[in-house]
Amino acid sequence: MKGKHLFVGIALFVLIVSLVGCEEPTVPVPASPEEYCDAGWLDLQDNEYTSAQENFNEALAVDPGYPNGWNGLGWSALSRDDLDGAFVNFAYGKQTVGDPLDQDSTAYRNLFFRFYMDAFVGAAMTNYLAQDYSMAILDFEQAIDYDTDSENGDAPFDWNYFNWYMKDGDTYTLATWHARLFCALAYIKDSTLADDDALDGAEEHINACRVRNGESGDFNAGDRADVNDEVNRLLNMDPPAPDMLDYPGDYPY
Repeated sequence: MKGKHLFVGIALFVLIVSLVGCEEPTVPVPASPEEYCDAGWLDLQDNEYTSAQENFNEALAVDPGYPNGWNGLGWSALSRDDLDGAFVNFAYGKQTVGDPLDQDSTAYRNLFFRFYMDAFVGAAMTNYLAQDYSMAILDFEQAIDYDTDSENGDAPFDWNYFNWYMKDGDTYTLATWHARLFCALAYIKDSTLADDDALDGAEEHINACRVRNGESGDFNAGDRADVNDEVNRLLNMDPPAPDMLDYPGDYPY
C-alpha cells in the first residue's frame, strides 16, 4: 500500500545518541526521554521493531507523560500492522501533548508542535487503515487546522510540518500535503456521507494542495472516481518546499 508507506516511514529527523564515559566507579546516568526516543526512531527506521519498542518504553519509564514516547510506540505498532496498539498509544500521545502553544518558549512550542502532529496524523492514519473514515477525517482535520492556524513566534507554521521530516534537503515524507490528500480519500471512502458532502470535503483539501503547488484551486469533481484520480496524481508529485525552516536545534528537553 503506497499510501501507508508514505506515513509509516516517519523517523527521518533524528539525532545520533553518543556514549559518555565516566571515571570509575561507574555511576549510571539516567538518559533523558528524548535520548531513548532518538534511539527508538533510528531503530524504527531500520525496521528493528523490538528494539524500538524497548527504547520508547524506556523513555516513558523516565517520563510517563512524554508524548514522543507514546507516539513512537504508536508508529512502531502501525509499522507492524498492530492497529489496536496504535490506537491506544496515539490516544496517549494526543492526551499528553496538550496545546503546543501553552509551552513557555519557542523551542518547546516547535518541539511539541511536532509531537502534536505525530499524534493526530498517526491516529488519523490508524483510523484510515481500520476503515473508520469518519474518525480519520476528524483526526486529519485536527492536525491540518492546527498546522494552518497556529503561530510560531510571529509567523504562522503554514504547512511547516514538512520541516520536521526533511531528508537530504529535498525529499519529504509525512507532511500536511499528504494529510490533506489522505483526508480527501477518506471523504470519498466514507459511506456515511452523501455524495455532495463527500465531494465538497475532498475538493477543499485537493484545492489547497493544488494552490500550494502553484496550480489553480478550481478542481471540481464530478464523482468520487474523479477525486481518486486527482489525489493519485498529486501523491505522485513531490510536495513543494516549505516557506520557512525554523528548527530549534537540539531538543530543549
